[in-house]
Amino acid sequence: MEQNSFDFRTTWFRVLEAWRGTSHDPLEVAIVVVAMLLWLDAVERRESLEDEEDRDHEITASDWARIIQDLEQNLDLPAGLSLRAHADTVTGRAVPGLFEATRRLLQPAFMAMNWAGSRDAVLEFWEAGQLELNARFGRTGFVPFMAPPELTFLLVELLKGHAHGPVYCPFDTSAAVAMRVAARNRPVFAEVLNGQLALLLTLVARLGRWQLEVQVADPIRRPAWVDDQHLQRFDAAVAIPPMGVKYDSEILNDPYKRFPERSFYGDVVHVAHLLARGRECALAVVPEGFLFRTAGGERDFKESLVRRGQLRAVVRLPRGFFLPATAVPTSLLVFDPPGRSSWMSWGEAGDDVLFVDASADAFGLSGKLGRQPTAESREQAVRALADCIRERRTGPHAVFMPAAAIADNDYNLSVDRYVLSEQERATRRLLEQAETAELESVAELYRPQVLPQGDGEEVSSFFEVTLNDIQPSGLVHEPTKAVSVSEKGLGRAAKQTLLPGDILLCIKGRVGAVGLVPIAEPDLGGPGPQNWLAGQTFLIVRLRKGARIANPIVLFRYLSSPLGQGLLQSMATAGAVPTIQMADVRRLSVLVPSLDEQARILTDHETTLALHKAIQQLQEQVTRLNEQAWPMEQDAST
Repeated sequence: MEQNSFDFRTTWFRVLEAWRGTSHDPLEVAIVVVAMLLWLDAVERRESLEDEEDRDHEITASDWARIIQDLEQNLDLPAGLSLRAHADTVTGRAVPGLFEATRRLLQPAFMAMNWAGSRDAVLEFWEAGQLELNARFGRTGFVPFMAPPELTFLLVELLKGHAHGPVYCPFDTSAAVAMRVAARNRPVFAEVLNGQLALLLTLVARLGRWQLEVQVADPIRRPAWVDDQHLQRFDAAVAIPPMGVKYDSEILNDPYKRFPERSFYGDVVHVAHLLARGRECALAVVPEGFLFRTAGGERDFKESLVRRGQLRAVVRLPRGFFLPATAVPTSLLVFDPPGRSSWMSWGEAGDDVLFVDASADAFGLSGKLGRQPTAESREQAVRALADCIRERRTGPHAVFMPAAAIADNDYNLSVDRYVLSEQERATRRLLEQAETAELESVAELYRPQVLPQGDGEEVSSFFEVTLNDIQPSGLVHEPTKAVSVSEKGLGRAAKQTLLPGDILLCIKGRVGAVGLVPIAEPDLGGPGPQNWLAGQTFLIVRLRKGARIANPIVLFRYLSSPLGQGLLQSMATAGAVPTIQMADVRRLSVLVPSLDEQARILTDHETTLALHKAIQQLQEQVTRLNEQAWPMEQDAST
């Protein structure tokens, strides 16, 4: 994040403009840029086989092939990385004058790097290139190795205080992390699948004179740096693993025994791999979905992380902090890989996990409050966040949670489950002082299932309720979406058919939306349902017989109230599609009013319906008046 006065990003912009339309992908152009700078550096230090005339000689495609051959000999590249093979693909498609234009555009940047000092200036040049490449190609998927400087800076800051030995950075998506760590005078071992990316990382490291070794390998299936059938361990393992990856069953036969939990989700596999590689510290950026899922191998894996004392901190990152081009919510996990030798007993000292909400305005990284932070202020904010995590400070946006509390939440690690706003804390205090019951104890919960459609066989017709069928009053209007169910699905459909007084709770998408199926009484909403089914986004909430709440309207009014809505929203996951987990809905706290209060709520409900009806009539009157003042052309001619 440090900057000098030279605008390296403008240099990248002009070079990429010169290469636009030549059918070269971003990695190819980036390799040419860095190789050109290495050649300029070699000429400057008189290490090239050519003499001083190379400075003024116009570079042609054939000259570039010769320069690359010279560089490859002088650089002594690792086996498997070939500059010459790259040059053969580039020179064949280069237009006349392109290499000379590139040299002239890069010459001022090269002089600026020499003036500013190689190590920091090369890092700034590389990160300026990342920003410009991402701006041009980020949405096309061509540049998966991009990461904002603030994130890589945070990861490097968190490595302070640990041993200053080698750092392991696997995956193509961690390339930016490997560069920044290496630029901070740490030996780095990077493992990537893309051969061109490996070549680019190696060239940038040579330009900056960094200790960076790159291997082309698959970190999960065929890892590098293996000693006598054992994975080599490094002082720290840091990565931004790829997201949305799933593996097949072959990884369970891992010869290095990295994956004890049976899970094929990439998030579990990637974190387990980092823990197997890091000796003193491991850092991983993961999607929010990994934190809130509480089923199968993912839950078991998170339980083992917590109970062995390996998970030290969970940090929610601001949206856009991971990649400006994506809205995927992400969090940073901080690990102590050795952990405890055995599972801890509840309440044992030192078993707390620090949860930090870095998306809060207090850290100055969220970009809210209508101000654009400067580079210096963002660097200060990142340092403050790193200090909070490293020194394990608590406050309004950072809290400790014991393992027992995390277990009570079924190992849901979402930060918003533990770091509460002032309003959420006030709500919890209110619930602690009132008579409450869990939703599951007062109502039966049914999750609608997909029903087999009819296809040339005998079918029955139903109508499916959607969000559009919920009126402003909360009553469910007669649905119009017709669905056909085959004969073999009728038994399941019967269990999902809505009854008068059923409550529909949206738990996916527009979470918290609540609708009441009309009760067949005029003063309570009109006629009841006829062959109505709930859509897949809903949960059917059906009041239990003999429950302490006597009427479904009372429960509906509670779920619709600011208190009920606040509780529901606090349960929603922060993923691309907000979701409420079934386990959380079952445990939802419900206030249980006295019988007198319940009677008053029913009266209020009737008044509310009457007011909504009056509002609807007024809206219809306004519409009629507007139509009369401005009649359609056809009506006017008539």
